[in-house]
Amino acid sequence: MQMHHLEQVAPQRDQSGPRQRDVIYVEAPYDGHHGKLARSIIDACLPGGFPVRRPSALCEVALSLIASTGVRQILIDEAGNLLNAGRSTQQQSLAFIKAITNRGVTISIASTMNLVNVLAADEQLQSRFTRVEIPQWAESQSFRSFLASIELELGLPQESGLSDQAIVRWLVSRGCCTTSRVLDVICNAKRIAEVIPPLLAAAKSGAMRPSP
Repeated sequence: MQMHHLEQVAPQRDQSGPRQRDVIYVEAPYDGHHGKLARSIIDACLPGGFPVRRPSALCEVALSLIASTGVRQILIDEAGNLLNAGRSTQQQSLAFIKAITNRGVTISIASTMNLVNVLAADEQLQSRFTRVEIPQWAESQSFRSFLASIELELGLPQESGLSDQAIVRWLVSRGCCTTSRVLDVICNAKRIAEVIPPLLAAAKSGAMRPSP
């Protein structure tokens, strides 16, 4: 969902140098280190790399680049990873996020309830976020409509029956109940469907080719 929003407001550019755009997207590092989060923000602002000699200066450099490149919104995915760090590093990460919002930049965080509880412990930080809970999909007409809209977006050469009851039940029974999981499964299936026919054709052609 965050990536869809990013594509709408800030399409990717095939160029290096500063990105003069309102929105950037980053993923929180798996170990939750604030320095790595800052590094991701720096790379999003300046594709191609920006040397920072002192790791301790990463957050400071990131804040400077956010201002100089005109960033107004940052989408942070996998923000629950911030909880993988120790308490001290968690506090530094939250302080870094607070410093970003102090500069008038909006932050959108995709995470789990665990991080929501951590943010709730800081009254100032909690007041800067509006909680939006995205429910999981279940077998319903709304889910079928969602799948039908995806099929239209994919532009398949023929109908796939993606919104059929059998497909809906298959997805739900296998835990594909979040939008990201559903999209992953569908996109992977589409890639496989595009690859297999050429492979079969090549294999058939090779089998029919006379031996030297």
